[in-house]
Amino acid sequence: MLQHTMQQAPRPHTRSRCVPVYFFFIVILVLAGTLVAAQTPDALSKKVSLQYVSVSLKTVIRDIEKQTKYTFAISSDELETRRGVSIHVHHAPLTDVLRQLFPPARYRVEIRDGQIIVIPQNSAPTDLSRNPADRVVSPNRWLLTGTITDGLVPLSGVSLREQGTSNGTATNENGNFKLELASGQAVLTVSLIGFETREISVRDRHNISITLQPDLKKLNELVVLGYGLQKRANITGAIAQIDGARLKSRPVPNVIAALQGTATGLVVTRSNGQPGKEGFNIQVRGVNSGNNNTPVIVDGVPGSLAVLNPDDIESVSILKDASAASIYGARGASGVVLVTTRSGKPGKLSIDFNTLAGFESPIRVPKRLPSYVQASMENEAAENAGSPAPWQPYEIELMKTGNHYALDYAHPGYYKYYYNFNQLPLLTKTKTGVENYNLSVKGGDSLTQFSASLGYFGRQGIFAVGPDRTHRVNARVNLNNRFSKHFSLETRLSYAQTNTLSPSQPVEGPQGLLAGLYRGPGNVPIFVPGTEHYAFGGAPTYAILHDGGTREEKNNYIDAVFTLRVDSLAKDLTLRLIYSPQKHTLHDNLGRNTIELWNQIAPVDAVQNNNLLQKSRLQAKGGNLQLLADYDTKINKHNIHLLGGYTQETYNTDQYTAASYNITKVEVDAYRFGNPPQYNMTQLASGTLMSMFGKFNYNYDNRYLLEANLIGARLSQYSSAFAPVEQWQVFPSFSAGWRLNNEEWFNHALHFFNEFKLRWSWGRLGNVNSWNTIDNDERLSTFTFGFNNPFSPFVYKNPIPQASGWENISTNNYGWDATLFRGRLTLSADYFVKHNRDMRIPVQLPSTAGAWPLRFNTGEMRSWGWELNAGWRSSHGPFTWYLNANLFNNQTKVLRNDGVNPQPGWNLGIPGYPYSSLFGYVADGYFQTTAEVQQHAFQSNNTGPGDLRYRDINGDKRIDNKDLVYLGSTDPQLAYGIDAGFSWKGIEVSVFFQGVSNRKVMPDPRYNIPFTSGWQQPWDINLDHWTPDHPDALFPRLYLRDVQNTVPSSHWAMNGAYIRLKNLQIGYSLPAAWLKRISVRNLRLYFSGQDLWETTKMKIRYYDPEQAGGYIGNAYPFFRSYTIGLNITVM
Repeated sequence: MLQHTMQQAPRPHTRSRCVPVYFFFIVILVLAGTLVAAQTPDALSKKVSLQYVSVSLKTVIRDIEKQTKYTFAISSDELETRRGVSIHVHHAPLTDVLRQLFPPARYRVEIRDGQIIVIPQNSAPTDLSRNPADRVVSPNRWLLTGTITDGLVPLSGVSLREQGTSNGTATNENGNFKLELASGQAVLTVSLIGFETREISVRDRHNISITLQPDLKKLNELVVLGYGLQKRANITGAIAQIDGARLKSRPVPNVIAALQGTATGLVVTRSNGQPGKEGFNIQVRGVNSGNNNTPVIVDGVPGSLAVLNPDDIESVSILKDASAASIYGARGASGVVLVTTRSGKPGKLSIDFNTLAGFESPIRVPKRLPSYVQASMENEAAENAGSPAPWQPYEIELMKTGNHYALDYAHPGYYKYYYNFNQLPLLTKTKTGVENYNLSVKGGDSLTQFSASLGYFGRQGIFAVGPDRTHRVNARVNLNNRFSKHFSLETRLSYAQTNTLSPSQPVEGPQGLLAGLYRGPGNVPIFVPGTEHYAFGGAPTYAILHDGGTREEKNNYIDAVFTLRVDSLAKDLTLRLIYSPQKHTLHDNLGRNTIELWNQIAPVDAVQNNNLLQKSRLQAKGGNLQLLADYDTKINKHNIHLLGGYTQETYNTDQYTAASYNITKVEVDAYRFGNPPQYNMTQLASGTLMSMFGKFNYNYDNRYLLEANLIGARLSQYSSAFAPVEQWQVFPSFSAGWRLNNEEWFNHALHFFNEFKLRWSWGRLGNVNSWNTIDNDERLSTFTFGFNNPFSPFVYKNPIPQASGWENISTNNYGWDATLFRGRLTLSADYFVKHNRDMRIPVQLPSTAGAWPLRFNTGEMRSWGWELNAGWRSSHGPFTWYLNANLFNNQTKVLRNDGVNPQPGWNLGIPGYPYSSLFGYVADGYFQTTAEVQQHAFQSNNTGPGDLRYRDINGDKRIDNKDLVYLGSTDPQLAYGIDAGFSWKGIEVSVFFQGVSNRKVMPDPRYNIPFTSGWQQPWDINLDHWTPDHPDALFPRLYLRDVQNTVPSSHWAMNGAYIRLKNLQIGYSLPAAWLKRISVRNLRLYFSGQDLWETTKMKIRYYDPEQAGGYIGNAYPFFRSYTIGLNITVM
């Protein structure tokens, strides 16, 4: 999808029209019901379609299993030796297909209890009855009985064969078998598809128990990489893969939220909890650039995680080093996120419905104090500042006894208010609603497979009055068609709509609506007593929410991906032609009504003065064209894979904004201009990114691995303000791996390792992740002044073009992967170093240049870090449990950025320090006496006992910028995730923790202390402030319009470490035997909770460490989510 984040929403008090979506929902239900009704469990009615030429029997059997949901019980020898199988049938009865594959003259085939049992006719002496105890033993034969399990449950359909003969049998549904052998010294070959084959010596036993171990498929699992798939065991790059099942059934607003903490090196942060505007950011291996955007590729083309439906995702691959991200080298320096959506599979139609609904509670909402306590503290602050007391004792007593007001004789026409009023519980909710519904239908045969889905997610906000909600609708159809032996077509169609309603004024920030609720005066009512006029003197939050207007943002995303695949025109060669058109439209309407604030008799002030109506329209179109050629061959022990390709991405954006002031309320509410708008702006941009690349993979005997990549990329950009810009770059990369576990000497010495691989990679990657945006734009505006005398339109543009280009970032990676104890334990570790010699950073130009700060490739930065990942999975009887943990650390150091000096607070790009650094003064406690103040270095004229004492670093007896020190980095350090769970007889429990062990957070000190401005009232925690009797307080002394205690210092640099219970799920799946009677494959009831608990070392308990990058203190709170869900699958 086009990576634009602008949004829209419906009008207030109206419903969004989604008739096409509802119609699609009905079509899916009708289609599903019709197809389900047509299914029967009778094997005679099952139809199969196959088209194969000279393939192995195993390939054909697996296709039949997918289409029929039956499993085969057949000897491994038969599977391995039967090759060159050719069969062409379309919608043929299963029984006819089996007779063609297994002629009755040579095989006996039985179908029972979901099993297809195939036995050669010369093994006929073995009876395959369900109950082995009912059989009679032939004379001079050895009778052997037993049970086969996987260590947990019995395995049916397991093939047992007496070596040296064709004598064999298979286990029944209870895992039991009975077999007559030639003697008690026979050796059995025991096999089942999906499990490791075993040889069992009977050793004169009449009854044995056999346990089969699952085949280590994970090592042969195909992982999605750049423009293709690769076996996990043969990957030499640093990658992480996340199963889509881990992202489902969670009450999260989007996929980004679900990914937090799931993979090593993947860092997800968020700044607030406002519905539809959560402020998520995703990084792979931390910061390595000032333009650190990570590209997202969905089904092979650029897309967006923010509008994806988590239930549609099959897997997510995180490409982390230069080798893994090499094919995206032109913009892969910050890693790449690859998303694969679910596809249909051959087999019986499957309908899946998953829903959850519940409530959310805001986290860390501050507790306000009664107005009379606020007044007493304000008097204390005034006394410390040497100012008159704002409140008399009798006025404070009036606040204690009720809601009083009186005429202000010093200001005729005004009231003095003595209310004890807290708007926070009135205007916010302690519980809000969240809901999620997903319906999917999948099925197909060997020629055509389809998957269709429809999803809805809705979430309400914290405000009890006014607009504050969002919803998202997703629809997707994935279709695979094989037309012949050579040609197939994959089609991916998706639609997403986001719809967000929010207040007309910003919610966060020092002037936001929440600041008024959290900090506004508590002595002033909402209305002038006895009237419906809004009162002057208090926070007008209610007025703005109720009558101030609405902002509605509606985004529509339409994407398609068409992949034409050509196989076997030449031996070992595959060709692919991919085309993806994309379109994003935005309708953003903002209407603001004037709010009058009254004294006793007349309006004296106004909020949002002059009614405003602003409309923005964006249309962005993009296209992605790919031509790919794959050559894959094997010569003895030499495995060679070549990939060559050409890609071209284009974009065109057209944005128009119009606004009018001094219009009527009717026009604002209807989003309609009564007259031509007074202001308009147009913005046009386009660009093309073309790449040509080649990739070479070599694998010798699954031991020695080598990969090389080379990309040439060309970027063309155009804006309406400047001439075209063109740039060329070349990006190489190399990697190698050694699978020691496949060395004979290693196997003998360390046989408990199933996998032991060493990896290395080096490469140079580019960073133009914002290539499809233009920094310089043209604004065509018309303003009207005076008596409707319009000025001529003019062009407003940056007079200096952006002389910046690609960032070139080189990366070294050293890795190790291991699997032990038959796949139960998995381990991996990586160490990496990145060097950005062309970092794009802001440069402040002289004021005479007449331009705003621009970005140039003049910086240099080094980053390095490591990753650890460990997982354990084990089973004991019906009990299965797992534990996974990941740990990641990343550090940065700016090596070059000329002319930049640290300033108090948050800094970016200071040479010699991490990219994101905090600088401030060292606070050595509080001054306790006036003598201490006089003996210390000069701080300010207002410094006194109870103020913070700053260390004089340079000893010049004056505290200034020369005494600043480095206080830490805001970048998360030692980020980790812990995932654990168990299942037992249908009961499933899973927990997921995520956290950060080291991070410095410094909220703006001006908002930590009350009375720094006249309206900023204290919270309950501010009672813990310095007084002579309380010298070790959390906060310094109260001071009216405090300045000396609000400069950045170590006192306000907080420990942002935390651990959070991100998700808890408790579910129960009904027994399959119960569901079979009603044709239901699976029915699961579950509880899913999100962000249920956390612990942190933040000094101010109402601050959330994850909000360090936002308006902490006045930020929209996060939520705890409590939901109940249902998942049902019908076959």
